[in-house]
Amino acid sequence: MDEDDNDEQYEKNGDEGERESPPNEPGTNDDDDDNDNDGGDENEAQSDDEMEDYVFKVAQVEEETEMVKARENYDLVETITWQDRRRVKVIYLTNKQAAHLAEDSTAMGRMITSLCGGTKRYLVIDLVQSWGFYNSTKIMERKKYKNTKENKWNAGITYNTPPFKDLKEEQETINQINHFMLNGIIPLAEKTSAIVVCNAVPRDCILCERFISIVESKSSRWGGDPPFAVVGILESVHVLYRNNVDTAT
Repeated sequence: MDEDDNDEQYEKNGDEGERESPPNEPGTNDDDDDNDNDGGDENEAQSDDEMEDYVFKVAQVEEETEMVKARENYDLVETITWQDRRRVKVIYLTNKQAAHLAEDSTAMGRMITSLCGGTKRYLVIDLVQSWGFYNSTKIMERKKYKNTKENKWNAGITYNTPPFKDLKEEQETINQINHFMLNGIIPLAEKTSAIVVCNAVPRDCILCERFISIVESKSSRWGGDPPFAVVGILESVHVLYRNNVDTAT
């Protein structure tokens, strides 16, 4: 074999060597980088799945705990003292807790006992929210009563303007409501040891406002708590949290 043949064979072998070089040799690390990236993506995706699974399980445990609290009436009722030293019981319920109580008569009984005492109750009186009177038309700032897309709830209501010809006409209507409460609702509630359900914000409901006012004026008649229980309901809990008036009731 002459010298030219040797050079040709050397070049051929060199080319084959480059083509057959192991993947770990220089010049072949691109695939390794891709593999490493794929592995990193898979690990990251797995970590995300594990985190989502963890968050879901924590939420599930918290929900189950809330249901147990509702069922057993554990740590739900809080007693607060007003400025006039009256003690009032407060209970906070999530929508799911309320739905659970509505389906479980035993749990409902526990809650009623915690809120209203052990007296047997023979009637529930629901004072349906009735607003639009003078006080309810100024319970919030003026801009909240403007008829906009954000304020659809107050269609037709004008700030500080009740739907009466004048204040005299409104007062006549209020007097009739007072008569109804004094001679109808309150005697019935006394006789049946009733649970009276109403709005927790009296100014937002004329029936609740007049009922509470008359009950307070007659408190000496019972020498203490009245023979019936009053449960005020407020669905806008966020309003309470945003209230910055320490003396508000």
